[in-house]
Amino acid sequence: MLKKEHMKLAQQRARNEIIINMLKQGFPQDQIAKAVSLSTARVSQLVNSYRSSPETFFDNKYQGYPPKLSSYQKLELEDIILKGAEEYGFQGDVWTSERVQIVIKENFGKDYHVQYIPRLLRSMNFSLQKPRMTDVRKSKEAVRTWLKTKLPAIKKSPE
Repeated sequence: MLKKEHMKLAQQRARNEIIINMLKQGFPQDQIAKAVSLSTARVSQLVNSYRSSPETFFDNKYQGYPPKLSSYQKLELEDIILKGAEEYGFQGDVWTSERVQIVIKENFGKDYHVQYIPRLLRSMNFSLQKPRMTDVRKSKEAVRTWLKTKLPAIKKSPE
């Protein structure tokens, strides 16, 4: 995991060096944006960041908003989820985005948009599980027998 993050930071640093070199050569920001596959707005932000503190520009480890939940809070959330929704107080042992949103608000006082919850959970190595729509109580043999004997009698036959 650390190698992947380190590689990404190295790639960002190389990209930022390209941006600054192109800027020094006089390229307009829209051409720089095309060259590095970023939006013009993002290139503008990086250029402004460079101009405000060129000596620390390449030292940035992470450029973006800090996460709302700390690593420790994510571990606490993971423990809550693993214990189950019923253990937390919900009816039925199914976690939905809305339920996770409520848990985060109640336990950590943080607001997450319900559409962001799946991304947060994937980052915590949870996966989306869709409930089965079959009745686990029914017998496959009883279904086959019903289809062979009862269904033909119920169906209308052409006259």
